Amino acid sequence: MRPSDCRPALRELASNVADQREHGTTGEVPIERFRRAEARALRPIAGAPPFAMAFELVRKVQPDCVIGVDGNAYSVRWRLIGESVRVVISGDQLRISHAGREVAVHRRRTGRFQYCRPAPLRRRRRLRPAGACPDCACFGHCLPTSAAAPAARI
Repeated sequence: MRPSDCRPALRELASNVADQREHGTTGEVPIERFRRAEARALRPIAGAPPFAMAFELVRKVQPDCVIGVDGNAYSVRWRLIGESVRVVISGDQLRISHAGREVAVHRRRTGRFQYCRPAPLRRRRRLRPAGACPDCACFGHCLPTSAAAPAARI
């Protein structure tokens, strides 16, 4: 039996039985108490922004300039080696901040053992695999080795 099969029976049980009998602790009928004391406190949610699901973590930057999240490595600047950084995961984005300043944004990787690092700042010409991640400019380092395509000049 699936949970969806039980919903009608549970809804009927809650409205016709549980809400109608006297509560053992309060000594009141729950639906009457709700209508008298609690219903006025509720407000409509129309126009309210939806709840944003986000996870917040703290990670230490490793000597190779990366932090580990879910088995994947995400790069940060070398100046932060040994420092603790705040990581916020929301949807498919991973935001890294230090001392209240955002220091890196990466696309969250699916799978494990993937490495994502930004493009080097000083080199202008670089080989870039076709299909490399455009949002974090990782030059294909986030792609699994088997998925790396032949390099093309940019």
